[in-house]
Amino acid sequence: VIVPIDVAQQSLALLIADELYAAGLCFEVLLEGDSVKSMMRQANKLGAKFCIIIGEEEQAARAVTVKNMITGESQRVAQIDLIKTLTAF
Repeated sequence: VIVPIDVAQQSLALLIADELYAAGLCFEVLLEGDSVKSMMRQANKLGAKFCIIIGEEEQAARAVTVKNMITGESQRVAQIDLIKTLTAF
């Protein structure tokens, strides 16, 4: 599940979604949500293995935060390495 924190990150979220689609990965993009917490709950309901969180800091650093929804661990990953990171699991 791709979770843009703010409206400013929604276009980046859609670009990342396009990359995931091209790689044959299954995903959802949550463009509407009251808070990050509610979007994470929604991701849990969808049965997501990972959440790709995109905030201001991530956008500036050309990175994303990948949260493993099973273990709860998070790691910052460069956008260019995202597909490699997700397919490694």
